[in-house]
Amino acid sequence: MNPRTKNLMELTLAGVIAMAGTTTSGSATAAVSAWVCPAQYKPSPVAEDVIGYKGARASLRRSNATCRGGTIRLFGARAEDLGFQVIFERTGDEPAAGLELKVSGFSGGLRPEVNLYLVAYTMSKGAKRKGRLIEIPWSPDACVPFETAGVRPFSIPVNVKGLPTPGKQVTQAVWVDIYVPRKAKPGSYTATVTASQAGRTVASFPLELTVWPFEIPVERSIEGEFNAYRCAFANHWKLDPTTDAYIALEHKFLRACDDHRTLMNIMPYHGQQGFAYRGRAPILAGAGKTLHVKDWTVYDKRFGPVFTGRIFRDGRPAAAMYLPFNLEWPEPLRNWHPKTREKRWHSLWVENFSDYPRPDYNWKKHSPAEREAYESAFANVLREWIAHARKRGWTRTEFQVYFNQKPQKKTAGSDLGPNRATHRYDEWAVKDDMLALKYYLDLTRRATAGVKDVDVVFRVDISRFIGGPGMGKYGRPQDQFDKLGGPKLLGAVDCWYVGMHSYRLEACQQACRELSEQGK
Repeated sequence: MNPRTKNLMELTLAGVIAMAGTTTSGSATAAVSAWVCPAQYKPSPVAEDVIGYKGARASLRRSNATCRGGTIRLFGARAEDLGFQVIFERTGDEPAAGLELKVSGFSGGLRPEVNLYLVAYTMSKGAKRKGRLIEIPWSPDACVPFETAGVRPFSIPVNVKGLPTPGKQVTQAVWVDIYVPRKAKPGSYTATVTASQAGRTVASFPLELTVWPFEIPVERSIEGEFNAYRCAFANHWKLDPTTDAYIALEHKFLRACDDHRTLMNIMPYHGQQGFAYRGRAPILAGAGKTLHVKDWTVYDKRFGPVFTGRIFRDGRPAAAMYLPFNLEWPEPLRNWHPKTREKRWHSLWVENFSDYPRPDYNWKKHSPAEREAYESAFANVLREWIAHARKRGWTRTEFQVYFNQKPQKKTAGSDLGPNRATHRYDEWAVKDDMLALKYYLDLTRRATAGVKDVDVVFRVDISRFIGGPGMGKYGRPQDQFDKLGGPKLLGAVDCWYVGMHSYRLEACQQACRELSEQGK
């Protein structure tokens, strides 16, 4: 693993742990020792303990499989990340300053990518669980790259702007990542890990690295995906998402996920209101049949390197990414209903455009010209997007057309009013939802007909294989799914995201197998 930002709470790198050497350093600050700890352990920064392994700290210091006799031993394939921690520990009451760590002197011409991170700690007080107050002790959380301004040399207690300082801190962890090059020759190599204080060596660990005669492939058997909503980075750092500073930050997060062989797929539009976030879609002009892309500049700068793979270590483009197409983009749905403030209109609109009307409503349909204008806007911009992707060489990413809206009277957590969703397009629950979704599926199909070189797919999320409330009257889960029209919809879509609780059902597994056999 080689993160630019890493959550230690989720890491489980193989290997067993470490040990250390100790010396004292100058009298101006507290004496310091250093020892090596495995990736999967979390030494407390304030107590003589390892979180989750009471009493393990003394034995880890003494001896372990990774650092027996003071020598660190690592084993890995080419293109594998190998990790461990070095724990700096002060032995006096005074602060310990001027602390550094370096990995150097690899033998045999080996030039691995070495990344060092200062571990940041967090704690929580006052949280409630089942009505009871709980406290989460100081624990390792994020890893801050050593090249970050103000991080090195570091001290105990930690004194870095923006990072919390644990009260009565006695230890500070440094995370070490070593990426074995793809072209490394199999065999044994040596190096040295040196912990120092104010330029004087605190502890020195010989490192032995064995490179195995095979490599981790660039292509992945399983695509892990972090599904996300909103522009979280822009919100947290208060950055304009169209600026170079924001784009560079977002690329770092995407690179961190890719280094972990996962994908960060952020929805480019507001999940319920449907408006595209700034910079997440090209700028449009016109309306109806004349709607077109006016400017690709920011979009290309932000996502071009993602779709070509230029920002990733192995040059592999992102495996998949949402497109901004939805009920409100490119042509806002609000432009196409005469009663946008009518109380029930949001659940009736689909009858005016689709070939799948609900029989219990009798609303006057729009004119054929109005329907054609709405559908032309959607199809023309999608075709324009495909042509642009072809021109830019974005041919190895799966681009997902996905509708996330559900009918809402009020958008949760905001002052936004009702959305304009006609049905449950995400996690559909009744047959009419499926029919409404199929209207957009058919519209997408017509727009992408004949396209072979740019991979545009229609995605549906149906976590609940057996449907929504009241479906129990149909008996078996398979009967419920059939009554919902599931086979008809799944036979048409390209990409189905299904929840694991549904996947346990044999009928669901069979549906997945059938889609897989069709190359979906």
